[in-house]
Amino acid sequence: MAEEGGQAAVPASDDGEPLPVPVTVTLSYNEAGRWLDAGETVENVPLAPEQLDWLQAYVAQHYRPEPKKRRRPESFKAPEDRARY
Repeated sequence: MAEEGGQAAVPASDDGEPLPVPVTVTLSYNEAGRWLDAGETVENVPLAPEQLDWLQAYVAQHYRPEPKKRRRPESFKAPEDRARY
């Protein structure tokens, strides 16, 4: 959220309407990317300043990064526990 302002992704339905109709809204870059990969029409729209302020406060209060999990190298695992490719 270091950039100026913020954006929301809005996938839209194009059911023969002259303008796309919004279906839902997400603030997740990853979710918007999945919609785009699925061939959906996704528009970026600016967030209102009060929405951005609320989002920044919410993230500051609730976001906790997942702890990193060290994966044991395959060579240290028993042969029956190793991934089979």
